[in-house]
Parts: sequence; structure tokens; C-alpha cells
Amino acid sequence: MILRKKAMARRSAKATAYAVQLKAVTPQVLDRADYRCELKIPFDCGRMGSALQIHHRQLRSQGGTNEQCNLLALCGACHEYIHRNRTESYRNGWLVHSWDDPVQVLVFSYREDR
Repeated sequence: MILRKKAMARRSAKATAYAVQLKAVTPQVLDRADYRCELKIPFDCGRMGSALQIHHRQLRSQGGTNEQCNLLALCGACHEYIHRNRTESYRNGWLVHSWDDPVQVLVFSYREDR
């Protein structure tokens, strides 16, 4: 029982540190996106392109970090689209494999100002 509590405490500390780091970089990501969805996927982009969520291109479960090159500002509809359409998302750089470097993988965007 004591080992389980220690493991939970470590996990909580790690999760807390990750959340603090993400919170610190989020304003920079939103500013880069001009507070609008960075993808604007046709027919799916919601909320008139407003950026509401931060997406990890290389998923956290695959070692993804909170570095700006790994993050996209997305509306909820585009964020959902990415996770529903994984093959297209990997092809367009919206998702990045664990063995790839997000800095080296270009991101395709439908935004006209990008």
C-alpha cells in the first residue's frame, strides 16, 4: 500500500509539472496563432476559427513535449477531426510519430494567412 501511494505521488508531481509547463507556453502558442484555429479544416472548423484548445502533434503518450514546435492552437472541431482521421493527420503533420522530430515535420494548414 505504501509503494502505491509513493507511485501516485510521483505521478501527480510529474503531471503537475507538465500542466504548469503547458500553462506557461499556451499564451505563446495562442499568440502565434493570432488566437484563431491554426488549421481551419474545410467543413469542420468550428467557432468561426477560434482557437480554444492546445493540441500535441506528437502525443504525450509518445513522448510529446510542451515545446511550441509540438503544439497547435485548434478549435474543438478541428481537434476532433485530427484524432478521428489519423492517417490524414500524420500525412499533413498534424500528428507526428514517436520516432519523428516535430521540428522536422511540416504542418499543412488551410488558413489563407499561413
